[in-house]
Amino acid sequence: MIATGRAGSLPRGFAMNAGTAEAGIAGEQPLTAGQLQYHLEEYKSLRAEIQANIKASFDAYLYALVSNGGIMAWLLTHRSDLMAFSVVVQRFAGVVPLMVTVLAAILTAFHLRNMARIAGYLTKLERRVGAAGLGWEGFHVQTHDRVLGMRLPPAMALFWPILVIGDIAFAALL
Repeated sequence: MIATGRAGSLPRGFAMNAGTAEAGIAGEQPLTAGQLQYHLEEYKSLRAEIQANIKASFDAYLYALVSNGGIMAWLLTHRSDLMAFSVVVQRFAGVVPLMVTVLAAILTAFHLRNMARIAGYLTKLERRVGAAGLGWEGFHVQTHDRVLGMRLPPAMALFWPILVIGDIAFAALL
């Protein structure tokens, strides 16, 4: 639970900084209690949006994984039926799971881009409003590994390539 300061619903650090020269970045005017309240609510809303993007990204991966499993199972159980078609159709059928994976990865990339944009703004907001050197977004930027120039959770950085490799191997073996 967050302890509150004089402003009631503001965290103690926010209310204490409101009237001091230390608030925010050097050269900027201190924020009023109303401005602090607005930015606190904005911060909560944007953090919730990041959480929704994380869930949507994970869901896209799960949908791709389950869809691939279903498509592959169907193709393997109907392999003899596929033989009636040309080699081109057979090869196309083998690539369908990869196409599903690519579409889900594009959707995930959209969510990751959106999260990065929000995180950049929240980092700025934390520097302006928070205590010096504190704030989750700023800490996260400093401590999280980069994969292909993006801050990705290590599991996510592994899941997508593994799924793509599996799809390519399936297409080659079908």
